[in-house]
Amino acid sequence: MMKKFMEIPYGQVAQETLDRMQNGGLFLTTCAKPGEPNTMTIGWGGIGCFFSKPVFYVPVRTSRHTFGLLKQSGEFTVSIPLHDMSEELLFAGTASGRDVAKFTGHGLTVAPALDLSTPVVAECERHFECRVFASTDVTEGAVPEDMLTRWYPDRDMHILFFGEILRCYTLHITGKE
Repeated sequence: MMKKFMEIPYGQVAQETLDRMQNGGLFLTTCAKPGEPNTMTIGWGGIGCFFSKPVFYVPVRTSRHTFGLLKQSGEFTVSIPLHDMSEELLFAGTASGRDVAKFTGHGLTVAPALDLSTPVVAECERHFECRVFASTDVTEGAVPEDMLTRWYPDRDMHILFFGEILRCYTLHITGKE
């Protein structure tokens, strides 16, 4: 297997990353135990600067399997497909990692991250590696009533995780060296 890696300044791909998040989603991967990664689809989040750090922030509902893994590991990767992976994104966004190993037989495989123990989605071309440095609750009182009604009818609220962007890069993996 041959890997071709290229570091990218995160600011150069921030807008495209946000556009892809809003129009199909990205993969958020966590791994609390070696060899047991979980991924989910994210369509909300952002890239910015917080506490003078480059940040990828992601909301995760407390009911999600990813929530507990993220609290344990304190790190995550975001993998961005630059080609159509709509079926895989739909699967990752609807199946729970509590019930199914998402990287077994579903068109998704892992590749080691460069600096974290949490892997990246090998089929994706672009990746962010992030270490959580803060989190905050999204509370009912902070959300307007019309948004509560639309997005939180059962009040399954989010926790907003702030991950310092450690790396942003492209990774192309081919079958033979």
